[in-house]
Amino acid sequence: MNEKIELTKQDMMNICRGAGFFASGGGGSVEQTHDMIENIWKIADKKPVFLISPASVPENALLASVAMIGSPDALKKLPNQCKYASINSLKLLSEKTNSKIEYLVSVETGSVNITIPMIVAAITGMPYVDCTGTSRSVPKLQNTTYAVGGVDSSPAAFANDNEKSTTQYLISDGVVKVDDLARNVIENENFNQVAGFSNFLMTGKQMRETGSLGCVTMAKGLGEVLYKAKSEHANPFSAIENYLRKLNRKTFLLGIGKVMDMKTVNSGGFDALNVIIQTTDNDIITIVALNENLLAWSAKKSSPIAMAPDLISYVSADYQTHSNADIKVGDEIILVGSQSSTDMRNPKLIASFMEELKTMGYYGPYIPIEELYHKSINLKI
Repeated sequence: MNEKIELTKQDMMNICRGAGFFASGGGGSVEQTHDMIENIWKIADKKPVFLISPASVPENALLASVAMIGSPDALKKLPNQCKYASINSLKLLSEKTNSKIEYLVSVETGSVNITIPMIVAAITGMPYVDCTGTSRSVPKLQNTTYAVGGVDSSPAAFANDNEKSTTQYLISDGVVKVDDLARNVIENENFNQVAGFSNFLMTGKQMRETGSLGCVTMAKGLGEVLYKAKSEHANPFSAIENYLRKLNRKTFLLGIGKVMDMKTVNSGGFDALNVIIQTTDNDIITIVALNENLLAWSAKKSSPIAMAPDLISYVSADYQTHSNADIKVGDEIILVGSQSSTDMRNPKLIASFMEELKTMGYYGPYIPIEELYHKSINLKI
């Protein structure tokens, strides 16, 4: 990318549309980000939002991730579209660490958390670096490339979405313990399952060594492709497949069908759910998710048809991407599986995902999607 580009409203919409695919069913509501972006343009004294190249950040400059953590369903009920939660958590982190944080990064590639740094940038004028902590959305901090790369997840700062925010600051050892304590914080009634969250304080050098570089631009590119496909009435699956092919990532049609049932439990800042899809070829596909889709099973097969860190994503025939916070029973969807990026196949990251899959009853090895699903299927809509 160019070293610095000013994001337009359409750029932001495209970023969120593309991130909705890479979020693999998680990342918060794609639909909600449309309202969040509209609110960015209503901010008094709004500053330009600049997306800058990771290479342009000085080696010793300080960056931090700013995000939302918790239940996507709870996030949809926030009163101020994350405005106060995001900015107040970052202010608290800066104050408590006595740090001059100059740049913003995203913790993951999901619609909401790729938008949160845009909100903060529009308020503060701070540049947004084209870097995330993962090229998909993830359920826990230990599933990020920042954590695997050795960036400390502590200290961490939290804020709710009131103008005079309730805040919480924690210091702990180890990313697993920080994530566990974070879940305890947001269970508090002052947060109600969701909070603004700032952490992963790092230098420019650490960001380049540990981050998933270029993921904001990657999401923007896919959003542009889907926007163009809609205007040309092109095949949405083919548009996605062609785009990911350019990234050397294979794409697979897992099924086309209707959402028949969704069983959701909100607990510990998670939406744990099973999504049941009846496909047009008389299959039943069950998606198992912890905010993000982590496993997909077919009633016709004895092994999964896709598993994290590979992607299990929702797209509709109207070229919109969706998360589990968007879909509902009766919706018709296209279920797409795709290879994760190379950095997400780091053995340490795979091991962190396999720990989550064990909690869902899967004790087998990680099997890449290209081995589970040998060939792409032509989509007919």
